[in-house]
Amino acid sequence: ARLSFVKIGESAGAGDLLSGRSYVFTDAFPLIGAGYYRLKQTYFDGTYSYGPQVFINYKAPLIIDLASFSVAKITGSKAIIEWETNKETDSRTFEVERSSDAVNFSRIGTLTAAGNSTVTKPYSLIDDRPVTGDGYYRLKLTDKDGEVAYSVTRLINFPEFAPTAIGNLVLFPNPATDYVETQIRDVAVEVTISSMSGKILKSKNFGKGEVLGMTVSDLNTGLYILRVKRISDNVVLGSGKFFKN
Repeated sequence: ARLSFVKIGESAGAGDLLSGRSYVFTDAFPLIGAGYYRLKQTYFDGTYSYGPQVFINYKAPLIIDLASFSVAKITGSKAIIEWETNKETDSRTFEVERSSDAVNFSRIGTLTAAGNSTVTKPYSLIDDRPVTGDGYYRLKLTDKDGEVAYSVTRLINFPEFAPTAIGNLVLFPNPATDYVETQIRDVAVEVTISSMSGKILKSKNFGKGEVLGMTVSDLNTGLYILRVKRISDNVVLGSGKFFKN
């Protein structure tokens, strides 16, 4: 098929030169997708000639207007990552990345983006296992063409998240006020909380890989025992003591 061209700019020539000269022209509004360029050179007598055609495939830049991005602590020694967009064009995903040194990041979750939007869109993700001490978070934004951009980095600190070993289980936070948890297991388990006299006060089943956490805000101040038992054969995998403030 024959190509149709339109003029997008011009520059005055130098007339007669014995040496070469360079020219630069910037297309401020390139066509999205496949486009062709050519140079038309016009002489003083009105005649003209064309240079070779140049092909370029231009991708539109990633357009996501990030209105806000924050990280905060929530109950249970967890972190909530929240952000809002004012505008999205061909957006595909948001990946939340975390780091302990602000250099090496790893993905902790992915959310599907709105695609195309001109209204405020809220997003959030909870980090069940934030790092001890300083934790750095950022967003990786990807559009439908695979183009990537990153947000600014946010910092949060969890000094109280450092686990304390009691018995043969690690329970944290300890002492606990609202919530206590222990290590994730690779099997389905039952977690119980008992008084020091052995009376079971709370019980909850967890699937493989789930965070083993229990709400303790309704317990009286005092010392309690938490046990983890494998559901398949009722074998106790571990136990530990914690103090409820």
